Amino acid sequence: MRAFLLFVLVAACTSVTPSARADCTGVEDCRPSLRLHTLDGAPLGDEALRGKVVLVNFWATWCAPCERELPALQSVYSRHQGQGFEIVGVVTGDEATDVEVKGFAGRRNVAYPLVRGDADIERRLNMGDALPTSILYDRRGKLVRRWVGDITEPRLEELVTKTLAD
Repeated sequence: MRAFLLFVLVAACTSVTPSARADCTGVEDCRPSLRLHTLDGAPLGDEALRGKVVLVNFWATWCAPCERELPALQSVYSRHQGQGFEIVGVVTGDEATDVEVKGFAGRRNVAYPLVRGDADIERRLNMGDALPTSILYDRRGKLVRRWVGDITEPRLEELVTKTLAD
């Protein structure tokens, strides 16, 4: 039992915010309307994301699997940003200030937009109850894939490349 618990803790960090679960697989325009602001205060919403493949990544500075996947996310983002790929990093369940989060991300060379999560965005995007959680949408806003736990760079590269080509 102890080994199982350790595996669960290592595989995904538990979030402090529960949310409703809904499956919108196969539904066009599944991605809810977004009107967010980055940690720097810049608006980030539907206009900026329309027509792009979007990965929404829920994470926290205290979550080891979240930190472990940041280089993979940044690497794939760097390669495909010019092709219409966007990552929105949603910091959630984290008591770190915006300045602390930006410093944490900066030390890890994260260059994609970061926003602060709240219960509404977690519910609307079907975050679930574990971190990291990532949700990939195609250019039409259709849900492509949702996963819990950190992802490897080769797997993310495969998913993004295929989604960009569709």
